[in-house]
Amino acid sequence: MTTIQAKGHVDMIEAIIQTYHDVTGAGGSLHIVIEDLNWDRESVAFCRDYAVREGDPIGAQLAAWLLDAPDAAFEAMRTDEEETDNGYMINLPRGSVFFSAWRDALER
Repeated sequence: MTTIQAKGHVDMIEAIIQTYHDVTGAGGSLHIVIEDLNWDRESVAFCRDYAVREGDPIGAQLAAWLLDAPDAAFEAMRTDEEETDNGYMINLPRGSVFFSAWRDALER
């Protein structure tokens, strides 16, 4: 069970991450998660550690909150990957799927 128990808190985290993305221009320390859509615990943990090393306390806290999400939120992000023309691998669902699954898990 996560320590974040209120759907309102999940809404705030989602809004803060959107603002963080907008301010940093490319997702900052969380780039590989929120820009490249690598919504898995390993990628989020990597971003948290990177944010700490780079002196980005906001990025580190956002990653810590994401790591507190239930497994259902991460599972909702699993999908087949498609290779784009530029050679990058992208995940099909957007970040909003993650937060919707997190809110749904709190209702159970």
